[in-house]
Amino acid sequence: MKFFKLLSILLILPITLIYAQDESDVEEVVVVGSQIKGAKITGALPVSVITAEDIESLAVESGEELFQELAENGNNNFNQTDFSGGYNASRGDVGSLDLRNIGTGNTLTLLNGRRLVQSPGYATEWVGGSYVPVSSVNSNTIPVYGAERVEILRDGASAIYGADAVSGVINTVLKDNFEGLTMRVRQNWYDSFEAKDNKVSIQWGKDFSNGTNVSVYFDRYDRERIRALEDPKWSAGDLRPFLPDPDEGGLGAWNDSTWRNTNVRSEWAQFYNAANNGFSLYPNSDSNCGRGGSNDFVFPGYEDVFCLYDLTSIRDSLRANYATTYDKRGPLLRNNIVVFVNTELDNGMESYTEVSYYTSDINRVLYGGAMLGLGTAAKGGGNTQPMFIPATNYWLSQFYRRDRGPDYDSDDLFVNSSDMRKFDDDDTTGASEGLFARYHRFLTPRSYDSKRETFRLVQGLRGSFDAWDWDSGFVISRATSEMDNHGRVDLNKMDAALADTTPNAYNPFCAGILPCNEEQIMTSIYRDNTTELMMVDFKMSNPSVYSLPAGDVGMLVGAEVRYESHDDARDPNIDGTVFYQPPYPASNRPKPPYISNIANSSPSPDTFGERTVSSLFVELQVPLHETLDSQIAIRAEDADDFGSNVVGKVALGYVPNSIIKVRASSSTTFRAPNLITLNEGLVVRNNSQEDPLLTYAMQAYYASVASSGSAPQDGDGNYLCSGDADFSGGTCAQDTFPNYSMQRQARGNEDLQAEESTNTSLGIVLTPTDNLVITVDKWEIAQENTVGLFGERNHLLLDTLIRARGGVNECVGNPLVTRNPYIAENDPSDVGYNADWDPNLCLAGSVVSIADVYINLDDKNLQGTDYLVEYFVDTDYGSFSTKLMRVQFDEYTQEAGGVLAELIQEGQPGGILDGLITTAGYGDLIGTYDKRAYPEHKDSFKVSWKHKQWDVFLSGTQIASFTENGVTNNAKDSSGNYVCSGTEDYSGGTCGENWEVASMLTMNLTVGYKFKNGLRLRGTVRNLEDERAPLADETTWGYVADVHQDYGRNYTIEFYKRF
Repeated sequence: MKFFKLLSILLILPITLIYAQDESDVEEVVVVGSQIKGAKITGALPVSVITAEDIESLAVESGEELFQELAENGNNNFNQTDFSGGYNASRGDVGSLDLRNIGTGNTLTLLNGRRLVQSPGYATEWVGGSYVPVSSVNSNTIPVYGAERVEILRDGASAIYGADAVSGVINTVLKDNFEGLTMRVRQNWYDSFEAKDNKVSIQWGKDFSNGTNVSVYFDRYDRERIRALEDPKWSAGDLRPFLPDPDEGGLGAWNDSTWRNTNVRSEWAQFYNAANNGFSLYPNSDSNCGRGGSNDFVFPGYEDVFCLYDLTSIRDSLRANYATTYDKRGPLLRNNIVVFVNTELDNGMESYTEVSYYTSDINRVLYGGAMLGLGTAAKGGGNTQPMFIPATNYWLSQFYRRDRGPDYDSDDLFVNSSDMRKFDDDDTTGASEGLFARYHRFLTPRSYDSKRETFRLVQGLRGSFDAWDWDSGFVISRATSEMDNHGRVDLNKMDAALADTTPNAYNPFCAGILPCNEEQIMTSIYRDNTTELMMVDFKMSNPSVYSLPAGDVGMLVGAEVRYESHDDARDPNIDGTVFYQPPYPASNRPKPPYISNIANSSPSPDTFGERTVSSLFVELQVPLHETLDSQIAIRAEDADDFGSNVVGKVALGYVPNSIIKVRASSSTTFRAPNLITLNEGLVVRNNSQEDPLLTYAMQAYYASVASSGSAPQDGDGNYLCSGDADFSGGTCAQDTFPNYSMQRQARGNEDLQAEESTNTSLGIVLTPTDNLVITVDKWEIAQENTVGLFGERNHLLLDTLIRARGGVNECVGNPLVTRNPYIAENDPSDVGYNADWDPNLCLAGSVVSIADVYINLDDKNLQGTDYLVEYFVDTDYGSFSTKLMRVQFDEYTQEAGGVLAELIQEGQPGGILDGLITTAGYGDLIGTYDKRAYPEHKDSFKVSWKHKQWDVFLSGTQIASFTENGVTNNAKDSSGNYVCSGTEDYSGGTCGENWEVASMLTMNLTVGYKFKNGLRLRGTVRNLEDERAPLADETTWGYVADVHQDYGRNYTIEFYKRF
């Protein structure tokens, strides 16, 4: 209701001015750094302009690709390349914007000077100690080939465009008032892949006799599938062959199991009985099959194919490789259409209409899912999503002892052996007889279909009254995302199918050999998201409201009201509507309070949030001296869900002569928490984390393994790691720490404070000649009350610290960390081995859940320097131009106060937490990577030559190197000694050096020729030197996909014709 009241008030002013309209020519206000037409201060503001020619020379296909090329833009953390096969990562055609790399959601994005609707759905981004929901405009909805230019205001602009413009503004100005017809046809193909990309762009416009111009832009992009198996690195799973010394028997630098990213959860699963005895499936070629005795079981008719035998170690060759089914990218069809109707009215006003529609369809095949939770508790059904196979299961009931031969009887069946026991001593029916599965993976790959649509209508009037230019309009925009996820396991159906006594039963022992009967437990689930934006604004400006000795004072006043909403509708199997109760006897075990009915997915509630924001703003241009201009802006905003705020900006431009220009600015911002962090109900996520308490309690054991290079042996004297990639030279070069899945519970917080920032800059512009410009701008962003989470890792460290200080009598620890009771695990090959628990600590089991809530963290500080050099010259041999830009980060820190500061201190050498996992997301982050990358600099350049019918462009982007926290050089040689021993990195029995993700430079070459008939032919080689993304220890393809591209060299041929 408030929105519509304010809307009616705002409409009064332009309606009143219609009747007093001067019949003079109307000029559109150009949005750059000021909204005052003709403002002199504009030239003194740090603005980057990407022209239509610049865009064409890059041969990019989307806004996502365009902004990745720009030095000003940081990580693209909300993108299509997410590796997770989970429900929350089914993103479809999406890209994000992040000026200064400060974080998604801090960049205000405009189209023709007005806001764009937020992308439907959201990503989670590492902020502070965990993943936090963030939202952004979808950069792929911006039709880059319909753009006249892209303007990037690199200093604070909150007082001018919106209080939430923390890191700056990106404004795309589209081509309108077009006359004629153009067509562009393009095809793109790759050196290393068979896929082709096709694009058609059409622009048409016509002037009509009544003063109306209609301009239409249409763009269609059709992209083919690329599978992970098409590239050796993407499909490897185990990245050790790609390390610098891969041929030294697997013992070169960095060659430890950290780089083995195949997954223990596979079709060759483990199964546990009530005595905690484990069994596993093995192919018949494995030494465990054929041993005979009471522990070697086979399936009738498949005696020579595989067996069920006592669990020893997880074979490296039996780990799951995601790339078997995974798409690197799915087929995509994207359409963009924009229609402009501009009419010059008889009274001198101009009516303008902008209608745009974007749609995309994408399909992507992922990999098979698994149950949540693989810690020690899974052996007894205590994990989040247990799989209990009752003794009545048809497939389990068929296994018999190999040594009994084909004449076996019922006493030789596995289900009738001493290995089949009750999990509940009070069970009188036998219902608790069976096995719990661990490390099991379903074979049906998950997949999703995503359809996205965005509609936008802008209707406005502009004109002049006396010396005032005015502009008023409204925006109505709606974006939807419909995602259908397939290949998902319905747990209620699975439990029923496991209990089936017929051959139709679900078969968890199929190993990809026997019938699995998975189709009966599979289902499809949906996630539908909608975001809306409704906005009305009015502004009027006068370049000369008052005269001073130094010149005229310019002024702009305006008002804006906007309504935004976000609706996230989840499938009933996810949002809690369909209830899942783990089967008996798992129901007797400690469980997280929230479990979804879909395997491998955490429960998530439906979320809806909305807000109405009304704004009043004033901008002044005041000449203080003939050489000194100033800009002063103030904006007052009121949000119906968050109260009022006032932000301001002051900028100065000093031009003592034609060579030197000095500029400075300071602005404040006020960014209310996004609608998700305020309104989200309880949401849980299962993430794999190292348990520092278990590491701390077992540190004496790990130290002995690390120092000796040896490992425990089985009853036959074989190393338990035998068959693993860590086994070499008669020893096990492995000292990995316990890492397992645990549940994080978080919820929205209506008591959150807004993030407040100060953005300052000081720069100099040198123009020693008319064709050379050099700029250097120092900038700083100081952000308070960053919205984030304390984080699972930090909660676990706090739990460890409290218990370590309290000793054997401290059995509570961090009250926000819930643990299972201690259950002894005596198998040293198990990730949860805990038999050598420190007697000075209270016994504790694995983590069940960690309670967290969105909070305001301590300050975030960024400092950097922008360098820009532009040169151009005309000669008899053509026109040459060059542009080089570097964005250099001098500081990037997330402050840690209170308990976090204490955790960091205790993690220093000699502290209680020394040697454990480190706190996440805090401290000096420059040049590091831990869930999020912080390169020290990003560079871009462009060199062009034009002569007669020819044009040639050479462009490139370089991203600096950064170190991957936690990936250390802990490889050992055949004697069990660290490879780094004797170097400066070796200290205290470990190697402190972190892996460096190398810098990456990609260059693009475009050559074009224009024929006399107006046809233009252009060819582009993107990634001229076929650079591939630098290696990183990431399950996401072996590189950091939010930072780098890894498609190698590709080619584009383009035909363009103006009719």
